[in-house]
Amino acid sequence: PLRERRALLERLVPVVPCHVELTELHRIAPGGDAEQRTQELVDRVLARGEEGLVAKDAASPYEPNARHWCKIK
Repeated sequence: PLRERRALLERLVPVVPCHVELTELHRIAPGGDAEQRTQELVDRVLARGEEGLVAKDAASPYEPNARHWCKIK
């Protein structure tokens, strides 16, 4: 699952500023204010001139050539 892959990356990948960095990670649980929090993140990344967000299910498996995510532009 994504949460396990991310934890492994955080533990094993040495950060080299401006060369090797992990992306920002924001966890938003479904329901409640999820839509508002997602919109705030989209607005923030677009204001910084970035392309958008990638939304993933934290329990999603890794499968080569499969997409278990949604890109929000």
